[in-house]
Amino acid sequence: MVKSKNSNVYELMVIQDADNSSFRQIKINGESTLKDLAEFILESFDFDNDHLYLFNMDNNYYNGVNTYSLVPQEENPEDKSVEITLNELNLRRKQLFQFWYDFGDDWFFTIAVEKIEDYDDRYKKPVIITSLGELSQYGEMDDEDWDEEDF
Repeated sequence: MVKSKNSNVYELMVIQDADNSSFRQIKINGESTLKDLAEFILESFDFDNDHLYLFNMDNNYYNGVNTYSLVPQEENPEDKSVEITLNELNLRRKQLFQFWYDFGDDWFFTIAVEKIEDYDDRYKKPVIITSLGELSQYGEMDDEDWDEEDF
């Protein structure tokens, strides 16, 4: 990841929509891509990264405007929208956008832009500033819940 002269560091609050008491406050370099952000969010909540996801910048999952995803678009199967950097999104303080992970179990997260700061080498890699609450990606499942026919 190469730092551009106009790079920023973004402080983001990531709140799981169904459980407002579970959140992660993170700092991430503006040269990070949406893919990097998705991977860090999933890691910070101890989720497996094995499902599709999308970001919606309009804070509305269903309108399809300003949506960036790992779901190939029929018109453009080579869609690389998740390679867009946070700096390229022109994020602004207090902006809200959404992260939708796993289109079967539907994990929804609201992301709030809390601060935008000048680049700082301490944030070459994203870091968790505050963490509250735990989530269980697959709930309380045991071996009896898995059936080979499901696969």
